[in-house]
Amino acid sequence: MTDNEGHHHRITVPIGKVREDPWSAQKAYAQRILPAPFAELIAKTKQPFIQAITDVDIMRPCQFGGKLLIVGDALSTFRPHVGSSTNQAALNALFLEKAMKGEMTFEQWEQQCLDYARVTSLTSVAWGNKNQFGFRIFLWSAVCLLWARLTVVLRAPKSILPALGL
Repeated sequence: MTDNEGHHHRITVPIGKVREDPWSAQKAYAQRILPAPFAELIAKTKQPFIQAITDVDIMRPCQFGGKLLIVGDALSTFRPHVGSSTNQAALNALFLEKAMKGEMTFEQWEQQCLDYARVTSLTSVAWGNKNQFGFRIFLWSAVCLLWARLTVVLRAPKSILPALGL
């Protein structure tokens, strides 16, 4: 991403640095596809910034023999359109309580947290692909999501499936 002074940015083009030509194109695109109130917000934005949406997933949330537990957005960031970051943090905490009470091992805690993160992350990617690239790309994402859900259902204790939304 190149700003209005020719500097390249990997993640964010700061406020006031967005080039006019792509911003004008985005405003025109918003007018064509968004509901009127949202298109108006875009049109009235005087100093936009651009933030790349990235996917981050930690492979092992239980570190240093259980002395460090990585939870919430630090474990897995979801794209904004699924609105599940708070759910993830709450579910991680719920499972942590079970592990602290001895109702599950920390290995089970880790697996449950990873399962939720994997399924929700794939859901996020699938919806993002559908909205950005259309139905054909969405189908491939949906197949990956269904496969992940199936592996979670086959592996997870049946008592935990409702908490995972399965």
